Amino acid sequence: MKVCLGSLSSIRNFTNRTYNPVSMKSQRLIALFFFGLTLFSYPIINLFGYEGKVAGIPVLYLYIFVAWLLIIVLMALMAEYFSDIHSNE
Repeated sequence: MKVCLGSLSSIRNFTNRTYNPVSMKSQRLIALFFFGLTLFSYPIINLFGYEGKVAGIPVLYLYIFVAWLLIIVLMALMAEYFSDIHSNE
């Protein structure tokens, strides 16, 4: 049985990467973008599209504004966290 050592060396190169906070920030922002796409996709929004009200506000409107607020807060937390990393260097 023959083992391909090329794949093992590429795994070693992958694990020896240095930590880059800029690329981590980009990856987290991309993940947040896809999280937002999921929150505002039709199947998820359709779950809240009924005639109910919470405190006099239609459930759909409440969901949209809460999801929007959640994305803004997560983005602000990411920006604040990564600005602290760069200021310490």
